[in-house]
Amino acid sequence: MATKMKGKVNVGKVDVTENHPNPLSSRFGVEGYPTINFFPPGEKTESNFIKYKGKRESISMISFAKRKIAIAAGDTSMKTEDDSAVYILDEDNWD
Repeated sequence: MATKMKGKVNVGKVDVTENHPNPLSSRFGVEGYPTINFFPPGEKTESNFIKYKGKRESISMISFAKRKIAIAAGDTSMKTEDDSAVYILDEDNWD
């Protein structure tokens, strides 16, 4: 996912398994592993992230990220009621 989304979204990894709970895991609601959170553009705070609840596969995570990026940019046509259940297909993820 990091390679396909390079330049569009930053992907980071943090290991919070040592000394759990720790300030980072508590701050961003990490209760299990893996936990994937999406942070829209702007300040990274406890109140402005979205927990990813979809499948742990690249195509699903990329689709989720693309929707969230579009929504953050004001494109309401990409909104769905349940981001983990509906996938927006395009030339990058259509087989």
